[in-house]
Amino acid sequence: MNPIYCFPDNDFGKKVVNMPWLNRVDDAWIEAAVGPCPYIYVLEDHAPVGGLGDFLLNRLTGLRLLENRRFKKLAVEGYAAWGTPAEVLKYHGLDGASIVNNILNCDDKSGRKIEL
Repeated sequence: MNPIYCFPDNDFGKKVVNMPWLNRVDDAWIEAAVGPCPYIYVLEDHAPVGGLGDFLLNRLTGLRLLENRRFKKLAVEGYAAWGTPAEVLKYHGLDGASIVNNILNCDDKSGRKIEL
C-alpha cells in the first residue's frame, strides 16, 4: 500500500519523491524536490544507519537545505522481525498505515494522538 493514499483528505500537503539512486543526487534537483517542504521523511527498509537517509541528511546539510526543516528517517530499529512481509513491515511501523500515523503524530502540534 502506498502511504500517500492513506492521508486524511484535508490541508495536509504531501509529496512523495522516488529516488532514482541511493548514492548520488543532483544539487539543483534535490533543492527543487524539497522545495518549501518543512518536513522531510526518508523511508528505509533496513537499519537507519548508512543508507539513503544518512546520504540525504549529509547532502541536505551540506547544501544548507535543512534550515527551518525537520528531518526524520523511518527505518527498521533493532533486529528485524520475522514473518510475512506484511507482518514484518507492521511490526517495525513501516506499513502504510503506520507510516501515515507516524508522520501525522510527528507533525501534529496539538499533542493529540491520531490513528487511522
